[in-house]
Amino acid sequence: MRLKEVSRIRRHDPSRVSYPLKFGKKSRAFTLIELLVVIAIIAVLIALLLPAVQQAREAARRTQCRNNLKQLGLALHNYVDITGFLPPGHMWASNASDAEATGTGWLWGVHILPQLDQAPLYNLIDFNSKCCLQTPVSPGEIQNAALVQKTLPIFLCPSDIAPKVASTPAFDGVHPQAVTSYCGNGGSFDNSHYNEDGPQHANGLFVRFRLPSATTTSPACRKLSEITDGTTNTFMTSESTWAISVSNEGTAGNVGRKRFYGSGAGSNRSINEGDVPMNPPNSAANNIIRRAACSLHVGGSHFGMADGSVRFVSENINHTGRLWAQRNTPNTGDPFDFQRGGQGYGLYQRLWSIADGIVLGEF
Repeated sequence: MRLKEVSRIRRHDPSRVSYPLKFGKKSRAFTLIELLVVIAIIAVLIALLLPAVQQAREAARRTQCRNNLKQLGLALHNYVDITGFLPPGHMWASNASDAEATGTGWLWGVHILPQLDQAPLYNLIDFNSKCCLQTPVSPGEIQNAALVQKTLPIFLCPSDIAPKVASTPAFDGVHPQAVTSYCGNGGSFDNSHYNEDGPQHANGLFVRFRLPSATTTSPACRKLSEITDGTTNTFMTSESTWAISVSNEGTAGNVGRKRFYGSGAGSNRSINEGDVPMNPPNSAANNIIRRAACSLHVGGSHFGMADGSVRFVSENINHTGRLWAQRNTPNTGDPFDFQRGGQGYGLYQRLWSIADGIVLGEF
């Protein structure tokens, strides 16, 4: 083959022909409308999921709150197994005098610390010295003033917005102290916990320690056998959230109510009563919010029963708000309105009394 023919073949060899490169179509960006649609879809999904997440969190908080009350109930029963009776509600008077606030001020919660795995803390407390002083002097008072500021999670409901420590009335002014979300059953009437008008008035489980009197006081430490209405039908503890119970006590720097260590003033720091309604507004009168069972759980509040169980009770439970001043109305000497089947003595109040003899309905 001639050289010229070979050259022509090489020039027309398809394998040696160069072709232009081909690319795909040019990609297109999102339009503004498409972007807005995507954002709107994401917003709708978040709006749908957020309530579910919040409900799940509140359900977990309610479960923890319920467990706290359960542990407090077990601790109280263990205390009874050891001593034979419940702890005093408030060490109000000294052994030498029944004058107001002459005692050491310790509340019922501090007595069950060993049953809550807090024996080291309990052993550091000087129970012969006052619980809380703005200006402590003796070594015991100085030590107590520091110890009562130690917070314990078991005394706080996870839903409560309470500060861990806040100022509260002391024997000589104000003093910071750990806060609690739970209180004891002081009785069904106004000021039942005063323990000064006999057992029908002082009909709760936690009352003031006072000097014995044949006519006016009851034992400050209750026995479970005194609960003749039945332990399943009697409150032992209740919730008391900061948002409702907080009030100005008239002392500079004081912002609060509920405590579990001690009180240099009123016993309502750790005791509630059943004549006031559940979950009142914080704008209610001071004598109502300081004694009311209340919570931030929707629809009601948890209560520890005297049998050790925990119940969630609706805030719409039948409640009449019968006062001790009405004890002779309409029948003399009938504070529980027993002769009329408890008509004027509502279901809610009956749960606060240990021995009213009135039949309970469903709650």
